[in-house]
Amino acid sequence: MKKNVKKPFFAKFLENQVKEESLTNAKGGTCIQTRKYPSDSDEYVTMKYPSDNDEF
Repeated sequence: MKKNVKKPFFAKFLENQVKEESLTNAKGGTCIQTRKYPSDSDEYVTMKYPSDNDEF
C-alpha cells in the first residue's frame, strides 16, 4: 500500500531550476592542485619545547 506523499516545496523548486540538458552536460571537478602556505615539506620533523633529548 503506497502512501500519497507530496514532494516538499523546496525540493520541487530546486529541481525545476535545473534543465535536463544541463544534467547530461554536468562534469566533475578539475585537475588543479594547490599548495598549502608556506610549503608542503614543513611537517617532516616536529620538536617539542625545549628539545626532544630530555627523556633519555
